[in-house]
Amino acid sequence: MNLLKDGIENESVQLTSQVVKLTVDGITSNYQVYRVRLDNLYFNDQNDRIATWISQYKAEYGEDSLSRDDLQHYNDVIQEFIEKSNPERIKQTQENIKLLNQQKYGVVLNDGRIIDGNRRYTCLRNLSKESDNFNYFETVVLEKDFEHSAKQIKMLELQIQIGSEERVDYDPIDRLGRYLSRYRR
Repeated sequence: MNLLKDGIENESVQLTSQVVKLTVDGITSNYQVYRVRLDNLYFNDQNDRIATWISQYKAEYGEDSLSRDDLQHYNDVIQEFIEKSNPERIKQTQENIKLLNQQKYGVVLNDGRIIDGNRRYTCLRNLSKESDNFNYFETVVLEKDFEHSAKQIKMLELQIQIGSEERVDYDPIDRLGRYLSRYRR
């Protein structure tokens, strides 16, 4: 699927009013943020941790046991790995999203591959089972055709993750707790 062509046409991808600055291939530009229905996206099998885990999974269950031909199964299996790899962080992120909605955009390729935002995507998939309010992932959609180039996908992932400045701050739930504790005295 081409998210920006087919997704907009069938209304599973919606344009938002949000624009973000992002550096890709050494060029900083403004990118439009879209709301993409969760079932149009898939985990990045070129991500080192995920790729290693997929290799182990296929060694145990067979080479054909995990294919993007069945995207729901593919995402379910990888999501289970992501949840088990850091359950506390998943719980924390999920509570933040439940309380405040998705605060940080993701980055995906035009075919739906998630380059940045696997944990947020995992949490939204969980929350969407409870409420339709969480059926969409807010993300930049890059019009890059890297599907068959693991090296280019990895380079893009590193550029985005290393190139973003993360504020060291309390997460929203901690800030809210500190705020409320001041007024409970």
